[in-house]
Amino acid sequence: MSDNSFNYSLLPEDFMVSCVWSLPIHGRAALGGKISCATTIATSLKNTVVLLHGPIGCAFQRRINPCRGWNPIYDMPCTALTEAETVYGAYDRLLGALEEVYDKYKPELILVISSDVADQIGDYMDAVREETKVQCEVVVSSLVSCEQDSVMTKRGFGIIRNALITQLLENGDCEVQDEKAINIATLVQFPDEGQRNRELTSLIQNMGLHVNGSYFYNNSVDDIKRMPRALASIVHYASETWTEFLKKNYGMKYIELYPEPRYSSIEYGPYGFDGVDKLLMDIGKVYNIEGAAEEVAKRSRGKAEEALATHLPALKGKILSVVGSYTGGYAADLVRYCGMKCELLILRFRTGTNFDMLLNDEAKERTAEMWHEFCLKYYSDPEIMIEPTLEEELKALKRCRPDLVVPPALASASAWWYEKNGFKTLVPSRLSGYFFRIGYWAVVDAAIEARRALERPCSSKPLLAMADQDEEYGGLTKYWADRARVFRHIWYETT
Repeated sequence: MSDNSFNYSLLPEDFMVSCVWSLPIHGRAALGGKISCATTIATSLKNTVVLLHGPIGCAFQRRINPCRGWNPIYDMPCTALTEAETVYGAYDRLLGALEEVYDKYKPELILVISSDVADQIGDYMDAVREETKVQCEVVVSSLVSCEQDSVMTKRGFGIIRNALITQLLENGDCEVQDEKAINIATLVQFPDEGQRNRELTSLIQNMGLHVNGSYFYNNSVDDIKRMPRALASIVHYASETWTEFLKKNYGMKYIELYPEPRYSSIEYGPYGFDGVDKLLMDIGKVYNIEGAAEEVAKRSRGKAEEALATHLPALKGKILSVVGSYTGGYAADLVRYCGMKCELLILRFRTGTNFDMLLNDEAKERTAEMWHEFCLKYYSDPEIMIEPTLEEELKALKRCRPDLVVPPALASASAWWYEKNGFKTLVPSRLSGYFFRIGYWAVVDAAIEARRALERPCSSKPLLAMADQDEEYGGLTKYWADRARVFRHIWYETT
């Protein structure tokens, strides 16, 4: 068994994702953005061209991809449906566009993504896969079932993956299964998913296994067709259409990162030292290598704990104000592994996304109870406030006088507010990949960032202090928050 020791240090490229959740459009402004978000997977594939099927400008596809602000999509091919075609059908238009795109780009795959207009007349769309003459693979993905209130598909990720895997693997051809191979299925596409998974890949290799592929990150058509070669896949949820398809047709096994019952405690999930231990043991059980998994977990955790110990003297006993939600994340790890004390807990569920509409009052109270139980377990007994106004929160902060404020990862834009009011703040954008990177060293990351925030001077005049922050949607200006409220009212509150 080889030892691919993972020596981790913070690199500049780790922080290139800071713009993802700070963009005040689509997800942050409560717009669905299913087409724009669906393209985050499409543009993660090699030699693939996306063909948008709909009128020019529909669903903002001609402006910018909000999930990849660094990657404009102005030149994306579009069938440019006319009003007449929305009435009488657009089969010939789509068939001709496929041939035109193939002749111009010669791709391995053309991925057809429909808009709402095309979905309403789209009963012909699957037929073009059989009748087109282009010499490449064609996958048709209709987003008509992309419900706004579905956690799995509200941004189009799930539907695109379902279409790609089920259509490219529908013939059932497969190489001989490799009993030492494993797939990693990613949930969110960042600039470098391979780098984000590098510690997990290292741990898997140390267990005597190898990664068959990371899906979807820089994959070719052949890479996708090789998915069934692996014995098992690491997935966020094993209840999607594509996971059930692979299980039924190829006997794929799954290691779920978020098994049922979900979010049952603040320590839930494959994060922190204990969470990674459990994940490695789950992998070991599937591959019948529990001994190797236990050895790798013990050795790797020991190295990370040794590195963490160098930062503990600067952190232990420091007072935190945690701004949390339904997950613990790095804030929880600062409490349970770094000995920091949470004395003020602010729970906010209005993030500017659709998720805030999924939690009723009972669920919010249960979340508060989970946080309270967690804090008591680690010798903290915080004052808990649920969705306070900014004025109420500021009064509580002045009573508590925390050494450090820890905002949630998805509220990078609010860190300046705490600094402006005289409270040192951990800047979450530097750790925004925490929820999507798995490994022991993620805990060390959080400790390094907390120590850095404690040791640097507090910025009393941050540039973002010039923004007029909304009181209901912290992190959004009033301009964008007004649009979030309008959309929320139209979508959820009108009959």
